[in-house]
Amino acid sequence: MKLSICVVDDTSDSLETIQKYIKEYELFRRSDVFCFSDSQNRGILEREYDLYFLDIDMPNLNGFELATKIQEQYPNTILLFVSNHNEFVYDSFKFDAFFFVRKDHFESDMKDALKLANEKLLRKEKRYILENKGDKRTIPYNDILYFEKLKNKIRIKTMNHGDFYELQSMKGLQQKINLKELGFCLISAGTCVNLNSIVRLNGNDVFLKGDISLIASRRYLPELKHEYQKHLMESDT
Repeated sequence: MKLSICVVDDTSDSLETIQKYIKEYELFRRSDVFCFSDSQNRGILEREYDLYFLDIDMPNLNGFELATKIQEQYPNTILLFVSNHNEFVYDSFKFDAFFFVRKDHFESDMKDALKLANEKLLRKEKRYILENKGDKRTIPYNDILYFEKLKNKIRIKTMNHGDFYELQSMKGLQQKINLKELGFCLISAGTCVNLNSIVRLNGNDVFLKGDISLIASRRYLPELKHEYQKHLMESDT
């Protein structure tokens, strides 16, 4: 898997060190690494990269401000922050940061970050095959917010490409793919959400990315809470 990786840091030594570690990681050796010392360089936003390593403490445009601009254009991107300031780790949560690399623990943190990023990218490549009257379309699982049963069909709600429909039952969907293995969880008999799309749970309200809210039924709420908590713990390791 050949990746494109964007590294933004105003210090040339840090740029070289991050690039060196990426290239030393076996699964990323063939990756194209694009380094920028100026956080306002237009090349950062002109295209979407598979991974972004962003220093936080930069002049003109800091890492958090840059992350906001990146996410406005590419909402499903993978952001990793790099900083000497460990206290910024809590602020990074606002950006759904995938990892926070501490410069004073650089080697161990980069090793963990690259391993987990590789696993996430492999999952990201997986796609749902939508079949309707002989036509086939593939949808990345990471773009799917939820599946919803509507009479004799399933609605597939996505983050970036609107709604798709398939003549399918929820039972048939569960037989077609392993929803749990792919990171999905039933919140009612007719709705199955992507755990990665959940912003928060509040009672039986389920808030998703894109300002979407759904209602979980009492029957499915305990399992949802359990699976979501497990998902959060796995994301933090």
